[in-house]
Amino acid sequence: MGLLSHISNSASNTKQPESVPVKKAGSGLLAKAQKATEKTFSSLQELAITKGFKHCALFTPVHGMMVITEAVGLDSQTVANSVSSKDFWKGIFKTSNVLNYSKADNEMYNFLQFFSFELKGLIQHISFLKINSSADFSVLFVFNTDDKSVNLSETLSQCIKFNTTSKKNLTTAVPSKVNHSLYNVNYSDLALNSIKTIQLPEENIRRSVLSCIDEEVFDLFVKAFPSPAAISCPQQGKIKLALTAPVADEMLFQAHINLLLKSVLDHNQLMPEVTSAGKAKDSDSILKFLEN
Repeated sequence: MGLLSHISNSASNTKQPESVPVKKAGSGLLAKAQKATEKTFSSLQELAITKGFKHCALFTPVHGMMVITEAVGLDSQTVANSVSSKDFWKGIFKTSNVLNYSKADNEMYNFLQFFSFELKGLIQHISFLKINSSADFSVLFVFNTDDKSVNLSETLSQCIKFNTTSKKNLTTAVPSKVNHSLYNVNYSDLALNSIKTIQLPEENIRRSVLSCIDEEVFDLFVKAFPSPAAISCPQQGKIKLALTAPVADEMLFQAHINLLLKSVLDHNQLMPEVTSAGKAKDSDSILKFLEN
């Protein structure tokens, strides 16, 4: 029996962790009022910001397996370690659609195999929420490395309205009538090296893992370089930046990019390659740069 099967059986046969009770809204005007005030979320990033989740992710089906395809605050090795079977998750959620664990629960340690070596010793709380859809299911995964507890509830699944299987647009809005300095950031080798020791079962899953890493890196750059900067990720492992002012200190800029990527791609022997691509004076030129 494999380790994942053992965990599945263990979780279904032992006492379930404490779940947040779900109160029925009832019917009539009160129910309508409660429903009207429920906030829905169009992206995992919006959910994380609103709920204060520093570390969260979504397991979704990829070629018959369950894999983290969206992430906030995870490193690349944790994304690559996420590959698991649907049967495993069906066993985990056999008696409840929400599981909340703390460090005091022995069951929590069964899930540390999903984490990178750097994160395993830091985990304090883990929560899982099964999100059912008409065709399949996905799993919201939240954890903390501090004393703040995580307690998900089933009601949250009704507020998640984003499509967990659609391809995310990795290009920000292009400003007009502003001169921009253009830069390429190549972190492809860094990403590949960060997961090279993890055996992924097939190419489709490998591409999914790298795509998730790209999306997380893209979101980091969007936060670090807000509008009127323009950003895209047109290819795996490549970020394109259009900044309103040229970089004054190239070494300082390189150090800033290194630090920005460290939380996702921590590799001491490699650095992202940052190069200048000249200037653009109009929105058409910026868009052409971002798309190629």
